[in-house]
Amino acid sequence: LLSHEPVFMLVAVVAYAKLHAPALLHATSAQQACDALHAESCLRPALWMRTAYAMLRSTPDHFFPRWAPFSPLPAGPIYPRRVEFPKSVVGFGFAEVARIKASEAELMQRRYLVARVLAANQEAGTMAALADERRRQMEAEEVVAREALAAKQALVLRASRDPSVAMGEAAVAEAEAAAQRARAAGIELEFAHAQRMSRLEAEA
Repeated sequence: LLSHEPVFMLVAVVAYAKLHAPALLHATSAQQACDALHAESCLRPALWMRTAYAMLRSTPDHFFPRWAPFSPLPAGPIYPRRVEFPKSVVGFGFAEVARIKASEAELMQRRYLVARVLAANQEAGTMAALADERRRQMEAEEVVAREALAAKQALVLRASRDPSVAMGEAAVAEAEAAAQRARAAGIELEFAHAQRMSRLEAEA
């Protein structure tokens, strides 16, 4: 387009309108015709230029307006000043990027906290199951210790009829020591379980 005289622009416009004749013929007003010309088109540029060149060659020169030929702009403040990009648009873009990054960071933080809560709940459930299992074991051990104590007490009772009373007292002391150790182990286990549960609740 820039290699021809300005009048070629008129020919190009007429060729464009000619190629969109079906849409223009259905228009009933000037606004509809403008809308048809401004709508997006899949027109091939090669076809458009061929039509324009054919119209330029077939149109007599006296139909074209007489304009002055191309000439450079004179020296001086003729060229328009460069318009800078609106700072408000740039600032809005930066603000949107910052907002999206903050939203993503908040979402990641929430996912991390949810994962920690789920892990803590799972660990708490596991620890509770282990504590319950250990409690059952302790109860079974306590039953065994009581049975052993009863057996030793019976032994002591039988041995009381024997002149050797020292043997019976030693058996009683050993049985009581075993029961005391069982109770101490149970108390220690309960204390450790309470500490683990407190730590899990604090992390949640």
